[in-house]
Amino acid sequence: MDNYIKQTKTNKNKMGNLLLTIKDLKISKAGYLVTNDKNETPVYHAEFVAEQQEANFRVLLAAATKGKTFSAGKTDDLAAIVAQVRASIGNNTKTYVAAPAKPKSTVLDTIIAEQLALAGYHTDNDKVSRVNAEMQAYNAVATVEEVGDYFTEKAVRLSAIYDIATITAAVTSTLDLNV
Repeated sequence: MDNYIKQTKTNKNKMGNLLLTIKDLKISKAGYLVTNDKNETPVYHAEFVAEQQEANFRVLLAAATKGKTFSAGKTDDLAAIVAQVRASIGNNTKTYVAAPAKPKSTVLDTIIAEQLALAGYHTDNDKVSRVNAEMQAYNAVATVEEVGDYFTEKAVRLSAIYDIATITAAVTSTLDLNV
C-alpha cells in the first residue's frame, strides 16, 4: 500500500514512466529537458521532443522574418507611361457640359460591402484551415499541454519548451513562406 502511494505521488507507473504535463517540464541550465522539481530528472518523450525541435525552427523563423518583405514592389511600366503622355498631349478637347454626378445608391453600396466581407471570410477561412492542417504536426505537444503524457527517464537536449499558443503564432506567421 505504501509503495502504491509513493508511486502515485511521483506520477510514476509500473514501468518507471512519469506522467507529466508541460507545466511539469523545464530546460535545465545545461540545456536538458528535465522535470520541474528539485530533482530535475532528465526525461524523454520521442514525439514531444521531435515536435519541440520543429517548433523551435518555426518560432526562430517567425522571429527572423517578422517585418521582412519577400515580394518585389510595384514596378512602373515605361511603355504605359509613354502611352499616357502621348494621349495627354493629343487630348486638347474642351468640356462644355459637365458630366452628371453619380446618384447615391445605398442598396448597391450595401451589396458591395457584403460581397467584400464574404470574400474576406473565404480568405480567412482558407488561412484557418491551412493553420489547422499545419498544427496537426504538433499533436503530441497539445496532448502534453492539455492532459499530460508519459515520459521516460533519459537525457535529451532542447533549446526551449514551446506551448501551443506560441507554436500557433509562429505557424500563422510563417504560413505563406512554404517551409
